[in-house]
Amino acid sequence: FFMAYESDGFKQFDYDIDVKYQHGLVNLFVAAEREEPGRAYSVQFADNDTVRLFRFGGETIAEAHLDKAINDGQYHHVKVVNGKDTMTVYVDGKEVMLWIITSIKPMSVLVFGMEQ
Repeated sequence: FFMAYESDGFKQFDYDIDVKYQHGLVNLFVAAEREEPGRAYSVQFADNDTVRLFRFGGETIAEAHLDKAINDGQYHHVKVVNGKDTMTVYVDGKEVMLWIITSIKPMSVLVFGMEQ
């Protein structure tokens, strides 16, 4: 796992990971060591065609649908780009979610985790 020490440690970044799963959830976590857990975020893939951005332990911020679910046992390339005022999620090179950062504090660093 990788985590920023300060909440504003990485204001803009790209994060790439290859994901392969068939059951459960895959979460890409965003957190900083000096922040309370409720200020962390997650980009989540489940066993359906939905990708979800949510505040850890809280509300959904954004949801989008994929062309098909990615829990097919094949590798899928996921890229998250956190810009100055946007966060974009790509799956296999295709943009699947664009979130305009408004009143919620921008993310710091993504961490990969899996929950079954």
